[in-house]
Amino acid sequence: MSACVRYAGQSYTYLLDSVTKDHGRPAAGSPMTRYYSAHGTPPGTWLGTGLAGLADGRGIPEGSFVTPVQMERLFANGEDPATGTALGRSPHVYADGDPRRPVAGFDFTFTAEKSVSVLWALADPSTRELIYACHRQAIADVVALIERDVAKTRIGTNGVAQVDVRGVAAAAFDHWDSRANDPNLHTHVVIANRAQGPDGRWRTLDSRAALRAVVAMSERYDALLADHITARLGLDWEYRERGPGRNPAYQLAAVPPELVAAFSRRSAAIDAETDRLIEAYLEAHGRRPDAVTVLRLRQHATLATRDTKAVHSLEDLTSQWHARAAEVVGASPTAWAAKALAATRSLAPAATERPDALVADAAEAVLAALASKRSTWTRWNVDAEVSRALKAHRFATSDARDAATAMVADEVARRSVLLTPPEVAPVPTALRRHDGGSAFRPHRSERYTSQRLLDAEARLLAAGRDRNGPALATAPESAPGALFDDQADAVAAIATSGHVVDVLVGAAGSGKTHALAALRAAWESEHGPGSVVGLAPSAAAADVLAQSLGIGCENTAKWLVEHDAQPDRLHRIDRARAAMHAAPDVATARTLADHLARLTAQVEQWRFHPGQLVILDEASLAGTLPMDRIAACVGDAGAKLLLVGDWAQLSAIDAGGAFGLLARNCGPGVPELGAARRFAHAWERDASTRLRVGDPSCLDDYDAHDRLSAGDHPAMVDAAYLAWAADERAGLRSLLIAGDRDTVRLLNERARAELVAAGAVGANGAVLHDGLVAGVGDRIVTRRNDRHLGVGEGWVKNGDTWTVVARHDDGALAVRREVGGPAVVLPATYTAEHVELGYATTAFRAQGATVDTAHAVISGASMTREVLYVALTRARQSNRAYVCTDVLPEPLQGFADVAPTSRGVLTAVLSHVGAATSAHEVRFDETEAVGSIRTLAAEYETIAHLAEAPHWTALLGQSGLTSDQVRAIEASPAFGALTTSLRRAEAHGLNVDAALPALANRADIGAVDIASVLHERVDGWTTASIAGNRARPARLVCGLIPAASHAVPGEIAAALMARERLLDERADLLVERARAAAAPWLRELGPVPAGAAARSRWEKRARTVAAYRERHSVTDAARALGASAVADRQQANARAAAAAALSVQRGLGAMTPSPEARIPAAQAPGLERQSGVGR
Repeated sequence: MSACVRYAGQSYTYLLDSVTKDHGRPAAGSPMTRYYSAHGTPPGTWLGTGLAGLADGRGIPEGSFVTPVQMERLFANGEDPATGTALGRSPHVYADGDPRRPVAGFDFTFTAEKSVSVLWALADPSTRELIYACHRQAIADVVALIERDVAKTRIGTNGVAQVDVRGVAAAAFDHWDSRANDPNLHTHVVIANRAQGPDGRWRTLDSRAALRAVVAMSERYDALLADHITARLGLDWEYRERGPGRNPAYQLAAVPPELVAAFSRRSAAIDAETDRLIEAYLEAHGRRPDAVTVLRLRQHATLATRDTKAVHSLEDLTSQWHARAAEVVGASPTAWAAKALAATRSLAPAATERPDALVADAAEAVLAALASKRSTWTRWNVDAEVSRALKAHRFATSDARDAATAMVADEVARRSVLLTPPEVAPVPTALRRHDGGSAFRPHRSERYTSQRLLDAEARLLAAGRDRNGPALATAPESAPGALFDDQADAVAAIATSGHVVDVLVGAAGSGKTHALAALRAAWESEHGPGSVVGLAPSAAAADVLAQSLGIGCENTAKWLVEHDAQPDRLHRIDRARAAMHAAPDVATARTLADHLARLTAQVEQWRFHPGQLVILDEASLAGTLPMDRIAACVGDAGAKLLLVGDWAQLSAIDAGGAFGLLARNCGPGVPELGAARRFAHAWERDASTRLRVGDPSCLDDYDAHDRLSAGDHPAMVDAAYLAWAADERAGLRSLLIAGDRDTVRLLNERARAELVAAGAVGANGAVLHDGLVAGVGDRIVTRRNDRHLGVGEGWVKNGDTWTVVARHDDGALAVRREVGGPAVVLPATYTAEHVELGYATTAFRAQGATVDTAHAVISGASMTREVLYVALTRARQSNRAYVCTDVLPEPLQGFADVAPTSRGVLTAVLSHVGAATSAHEVRFDETEAVGSIRTLAAEYETIAHLAEAPHWTALLGQSGLTSDQVRAIEASPAFGALTTSLRRAEAHGLNVDAALPALANRADIGAVDIASVLHERVDGWTTASIAGNRARPARLVCGLIPAASHAVPGEIAAALMARERLLDERADLLVERARAAAAPWLRELGPVPAGAAARSRWEKRARTVAAYRERHSVTDAARALGASAVADRQQANARAAAAAALSVQRGLGAMTPSPEARIPAAQAPGLERQSGVGR
């Protein structure tokens, strides 16, 4: 299952484009049967318990067909599909020219495993109907889970409270095939971004919850589909490998891999287009094209057919599938399917009704899988792994599987370490969800880690503080001009620090190698030759470090494996010594002595020595646990570990984040190379620095220097390839980079086709694991370390690039490094499994490379800031981005009526941080978030609204408004803002009871939303009264938040009082931190007075300013209140209060309270025309 966002506008029409215009067969049956002969797919059907709230509460029948009018109402306009009335607040209307669109829904695409689709395509009608029913039942099961655990809405200030909804309303559209017309049973379930909260009001869904649960729901669908198919058809399942970097596929054992492979390509459309191009060639040239030209024509056909999808009837598709399958099974496909089904086991599944025995083993496996992949995890991550762990076990019902999943997940949570702190204040019952959880904590948002990882991080932090490591007596001196200032400072700091673990942060192109060479020379001058050794997370990176510094280097995994073998070597040494003393003759003793010498040399090779400097390069790619083990070995040996890397570049594949933790823990004193020196152009040095920290202003520079291109995916692939090929022909060393493996494969296929056509590469070759071919002359990359394949003084490493010099009949390839040297033969099995074409690469493999030019295909949402930074910093002369403004691979990944721009895509990528965060930092961030002014203030105001709403409603009813108007105000999205403004007025001592009738007078004239009108009037009256010194001293929590004065006693009052106390304590803490750090913004408050009373007043003003800064995320270090722009009235009022606190020190005078407040004549309410208020 996959998911994407769908936006308001016309994007929903994609689902209607393929829907048949025929009425279908009148006979009863599923939509698949009814529309079997119809040209197109069946109409969509409604599903979800949220349908009951539509049609003004009468409901829409589940399973009824979806009409185009209903789709437009719900997914374009946010309206009731039956009546056309607005469902809650109207969708936001953006300004002209703004490409953004409000979210209309979430498209969850449920796709059956390929073997299921193949059996469904070839089976008899009754079996096909059963498989389809299993697919739809699995979807229904998952939608029920989504309604229970995923679908939530948000209420309160800043949406701080996440509450349950009364189900979802969704439209489901069945599709039968892929773009290549291969069998691909899948259903688009588009869940509307409208749902009823517990109070019956329609609101938008919490998109955070919907997107976080995608993987878990996908894994659950796969498992449930397997349960249903086994229960109905008695079929067995098996895991099948899908190549490097991909999880094994769970497929039907009865469907052979070769049949799956035959239907897993876009061959139909490509073959048809290739035939058309061949015919055109024949007509133009009078002869058929040769094999090389056909290969090139097929490549063009691949590109030309990428965005097209023909519509056929299921009847026509079935005929095509049977014809294609006959070529593989060699008989009637229907007969093959019947035979496969007849060979099944009993229809009674081996249901695991009592999963108790599974819990311990499954929990252990799940925890190990989580800890190997990530430093922290949520319950959604746990659920996804549990579903994978239990996938091979069959359950008789979805409830039984759900219960087993919950048991294992609970056990995993029990064995994990909870990083999210417990609730810091009581939560009223009215703000708890049906499961008892606090609405102030998003469902399943708690973060966990393992004790092992926490301990490893703690040891690394302690080693970073330990100053008992080796050091140089004096800072090394370099020849004038040998090092830049930042390089010299970093070398000196590292060499003399005495830290057991040190960190060197170096941005791309900042001269890390040059600085390390100077450090190596200085270290060896005092500690002797061989006192500097190198490590790196990959063998290729270790090789680069060894060549750059001229030192011995190894990859971390190999070093740890060999180090773990030390006890066995020492035992063998003891045995060899004993045997040598008892040797019967001199020859035996000499043999044993040689053996002992070899063992001793190995022991020395795989351990560190006192005084050594161990350089771990590309340390951001190193996992936390391996890094901890290496640091421990270094410390035990009396050596020093230097971690070299960049937190802004790509992180470890496994649980990482330790490098960033250590770098940030050092604070501003961390040794860092700040200047980017790789680039030939000064503007690019500056732009790359801003790119590194995600500053979108850098895009202006790249755009101004023509470094950005934009278009759809095929066009960008073509443009990037052509530019790269031109650079290669010009003799430049160029990189062709893509963000995903599919695009890398496409670029490799294109490059090889062009080279074959040019006669530079042999047309025939060995078939690789991704289906491409490598022949003589091709550039390839090896993807697995194999020390048995020696070449010169080295061996074949993962990431090495080679040129094929010969091809053997058995599929083996003779290859030579691009820089020359001896050749090595890659065996046929290695070639088939661990070799890829090397013309294009991913950003991950490109990290650490330096070339002349680089061309990167930017594939939108799959990219992160770190990937973009690496992709645009590899080259000295030119780094270019080719930005795909369409979606991958279907046009359903959420698009607006206005096509996205390259700037929009890249801005989104810059905001998507993918770097791993350490468990220590996550725990700190979680604690800070729970206790922040922003969180506590939003919770306080939400509870205050809950407590005071009845009072304000009654007062509104006494102010001249009709009961219908009061009900409209209560239902308005602006009601919360109105009650906040009324509470603010009371907090400033204003007589709201007396003023409200005048404020409410004629508030409905021309108003779209009376609550919004009243909010503006009350707010304006309060502000004017404060400015006119007619208000009394305000009762404001932290000097900012109007205190509640009408709270009912009991749990709500206790919740408010607890938060008032926490807010004051937090403000005190923020002031303490600011003073300890000598924050520049404190200067605006003036020096701390000496007298107790004056100091108390100063601290009160400081708390107000500090609270304002945290609540509104002010990061400006120099200006106390930051920029003058404010987001809304709430921030404007808070800024005014904070500014008043500052004004005392600035000598502008304090507010003088007035004994009475009244509506000033200038602020008397008048007629207000509201054209868009509240929308």
